[in-house]
Amino acid sequence: MTFGNTFPAISLTSFYHFDTCPSTNDTAFEKLIEDEHAFVWTENQTKGRGSRGRSWTSPQNASLAFSMGWKKGPSPADFPYPIFGGVFAYNVLVNLCPSIKRDLKLKWPNDVLLKGKKLCGILCESKWKGTSEVQTVVGVGMNLKNHAALQLIEQPTTTLEAYGFSLSADHIVEEAHAELQRSHSLQPQSINQLWLEASIWKIGTRLKISDGDTDTEGHFAGLSTQGAFLLHCLNGEAIEIHHAGANFKVTVQSQ
Repeated sequence: MTFGNTFPAISLTSFYHFDTCPSTNDTAFEKLIEDEHAFVWTENQTKGRGSRGRSWTSPQNASLAFSMGWKKGPSPADFPYPIFGGVFAYNVLVNLCPSIKRDLKLKWPNDVLLKGKKLCGILCESKWKGTSEVQTVVGVGMNLKNHAALQLIEQPTTTLEAYGFSLSADHIVEEAHAELQRSHSLQPQSINQLWLEASIWKIGTRLKISDGDTDTEGHFAGLSTQGAFLLHCLNGEAIEIHHAGANFKVTVQSQ
């Protein structure tokens, strides 16, 4: 089967709100059994998943979780869905709060940072039906308000409220619908360029990549068409990193 290069926009009739939802990604996959596409959102996700097997904390009425899903879209092997998810969340927030732009950054593979702390996380998942159909869901978790549960997370985390931004979940979802109409036809090259413009690392930044067993130093060289992390190593080798393991870490080095 030949897959397209873009995915359909999601109509408002395929937007589903739940007062409580175990996992918006799981519910989006359930909706895709009957629907061609779906957008599922809640302010009370009780069993959220993060990347690399981690859980995602979603305090009730202090966070927003939403998932966008498609039956007909590009193959995950050819399209940078996690990169798209980051750009999408970034654009929604900047459109609603233009002044946030200077402090909002994207970090590979799936983080949106506000003043260097995690504000949003992205989780992309796919399910294949033979070789003829793939269902892909892009999930976004967003911290809206301060909450004690967020203080228990190991990595530095923040909220919109912490920096004086007050947005309701309804308002964000409304803008998400508008952003889908604008961005659903973006090509991978354009998505990657938008991501690079907001990246925490600029092209040429010297970095150390750690995966728990080995450290590799080099200069950030951007993204591949599929959204892989490109590094020009100090020994002259060029490498692509397609997946971040549980111990993946990037630190900036002196030039």
